[in-house]
Amino acid sequence: MRRRSSSIRILASLVVLAVIAVAPTAARATSPRANGRLVFDRRAPGDTYEVYSMNPDGTGLVNLTNEPANDRDPSVSPDGSKIAFRTDRDGNDEIYIMNFDGSNPTRFTNDPGLDSAPAWSSDGSAIVWTRASGGPPFIHIMNVDGTNDHVVGIGGFPQFSPDGTKIAVTRRVDPADPDSLAVFVMNADGSHLRQVTPNEIHGALQDWSPDGNRLVFSSAVCDACAESDLYTIKANGKDLRRLTYYVGTGVNAHEPAWSPNGKQIVFTHWDDQTFTTADLFVVNIDGTGIQNLTNTSLVEREADWQPLVGD
Repeated sequence: MRRRSSSIRILASLVVLAVIAVAPTAARATSPRANGRLVFDRRAPGDTYEVYSMNPDGTGLVNLTNEPANDRDPSVSPDGSKIAFRTDRDGNDEIYIMNFDGSNPTRFTNDPGLDSAPAWSSDGSAIVWTRASGGPPFIHIMNVDGTNDHVVGIGGFPQFSPDGTKIAVTRRVDPADPDSLAVFVMNADGSHLRQVTPNEIHGALQDWSPDGNRLVFSSAVCDACAESDLYTIKANGKDLRRLTYYVGTGVNAHEPAWSPNGKQIVFTHWDDQTFTTADLFVVNIDGTGIQNLTNTSLVEREADWQPLVGD
């Protein structure tokens, strides 16, 4: 069996979900903005994950965390000044918030469950994330000041829509089928749940376009899959478009994030079937211009963009 990423292991917990009519670019911007730096996590063989930032062309690499713990899942605030991320520095996975330069890391969650996949609300006042505690993963929202922690649904990899009215999540379609993933959209209060991606695509790991009209997602993310491609689709489930053509090549393209200017998508590119290395690639929204931004022998993944406010 090929070794899978932790994203796939988190998705495996969704098997217990029931079928409900119920996983960006969510809280990254309310309208297209200029692209700032990229944030992502990197791991050397035998080492832990650390959060880094770099210019969109791959230059100017900076280590933001430099901790012995695993620091993962970075998500940039809408004003570009903060980063929410997941870390196990307290013995279990919690969400922290730090300044964009890595200073002043502050604990945001405090629970024995596994907290992961943080994302900001469009106004930067709240964070949505997934908490797994031995049962189905729940979607939590809490104000950045630590007040009003509440559950709005079940699923993984939640993302607020740019206008803040909706949340996209990854869910199981059939609880008896561990591979039956799909992207769903619900109102921000958890109501009006509906499936967006078709069953046969096995959609997951979604992100919103800055204008809120489309979602990018990865297909075929499942226990038995070692290959996946990127697609986009309208938020109403229409106009499915394929961006990459890796299925059949041994490549897994996933963890996409839409750029603040709306023109590109950065994604994780597992470049071999053992998943020992991964690079960050970027692709234009029409599927052209694919580039390798990192091109190392390390694991680099889970990227997000910094929006430049005022541009």
